[in-house]
Amino acid sequence: TDKEIDPLFGRNPFILSGEEWKQKRSEVTPALTNIRIKASYPIMLPVCGKMTKYLEKETKKHLPHGVEARELAARYTTEVVSNCIYGIEAGAFEEGPCDIREKGAAILDQSFGSQIYLVVTSLLPDHLRGIFKRPFMRKDMQTYFIQLMKEAIKIRESTKSDRADFLNYLLQLREKI
Repeated sequence: TDKEIDPLFGRNPFILSGEEWKQKRSEVTPALTNIRIKASYPIMLPVCGKMTKYLEKETKKHLPHGVEARELAARYTTEVVSNCIYGIEAGAFEEGPCDIREKGAAILDQSFGSQIYLVVTSLLPDHLRGIFKRPFMRKDMQTYFIQLMKEAIKIRESTKSDRADFLNYLLQLREKI
């Protein structure tokens, strides 16, 4: 994936290789230690409370098929990721649309043509992959998530918050680099 065409996915440690992968791995791995993950528990705990309230509200509706487990898991994951990575509340358990959830789902909802492109290019040798320049993420999705991160950083720096989350780790890493 070309970093110029796909600035987010092109820097993803899960698709990098060689020295570049080693560099990114050495930057990201310290953020995923047991101590750091345990430190995010106080951030996740209020999300569990929101989920409990959501479940209480939904079960009172007496829906014919009950509460959809996939929907519940998606809401919970959205809220936890938003809190632990961006330091923001997504509102995934609120009524109405949840922008960050919709955008996240849209990334994974690839068209048939995009799926074929990914399969074909993954089978090509590295030197031929550069011929096909197509981003994994649509431009509007890239813009949305880049802007979201910029806003989260701006809020974090203006409030001088020192939460034990991934954003705090990234800000500390940025100071070191």
